Amino acid sequence: MAVTHQYAGFPEPDLSACSQVLLYTEPLVLAVPAELAGRARTTTELSAFADADWIAGRAEHGFQAVTETAARLAGFEPRVTCRVDSYHVVLDLVAAGLGVALAPRTVVAPRSGLVLLEVTTPRNLARNVHITTRTADRSPAVAELSGELKRRAAASTRRRS
Repeated sequence: MAVTHQYAGFPEPDLSACSQVLLYTEPLVLAVPAELAGRARTTTELSAFADADWIAGRAEHGFQAVTETAARLAGFEPRVTCRVDSYHVVLDLVAAGLGVALAPRTVVAPRSGLVLLEVTTPRNLARNVHITTRTADRSPAVAELSGELKRRAAASTRRRS
C-alpha cells in the first residue's frame, strides 16, 4: 500500500496488478515572494509571471514537468533558475525572493515573505492523491488503513470547503 499522487492532465501510470482509490484533488497555487504579489491580489494568470525566475523540481520528478507544462500552456517557457527535490526548500527559496513556483496547496504552511495566488489560467492545475494497493492484496490491515485514510481525507476536505 502506498499513498501516491499524480498531476492532473498527465498520462496515467501503468497500474497492472494495482488499484487506486482517489483520496482527494488539490489545486496547485503559485507561490510568489511578497514583494512580487501586488496589493490585495489573490488570483493570477500564470502568464503574468512569464518574466520571473522560476523554481522547479529536478528533471526526473513530475513536479518539474508540471511547472514547465503549465507555463507552456500559458504561452511561455519558464526561466528555471533553481531545481530542488523538496517542496519545503522550494517555498523557502520563494520566500527568500529567489523566484516563483507552483506547489500543491496542502504543502504550503504560512510563512513570512510568501504569498499564495490562485491560478486562474491555465485552468485545472491540480494534484490527485490516491491510495494505491496491489489488486491481489486482501489484507485486513490494508483495508483498515485505507478506510482510515479515506475518513481523514473526507474530514479534511470538509474543513477546507
